[in-house]
Amino acid sequence: MDRDQEHVRALSDRITKLEVIVDHLSSDIQNMSEKVTTIHDLFQQAKGAKWFLFAAASLGGFLATKAAAIIGAIAK
Repeated sequence: MDRDQEHVRALSDRITKLEVIVDHLSSDIQNMSEKVTTIHDLFQQAKGAKWFLFAAASLGGFLATKAAAIIGAIAK
């Protein structure tokens, strides 16, 4: 019986250690998840900014073309 009790105690210790490891891994995964969410949000903001810059550049090009045409017409 002594040997069985030692075996059960050893298994209990191993399970306890594994539970601690799982707790630490869960904490690490939660931290990584928060970081990935932050990076994803930044990329989404950059995606919106990309479209804003594209629209602003297009509008600026359009206005520059019209201004050049008007200045050319006035200069004649």
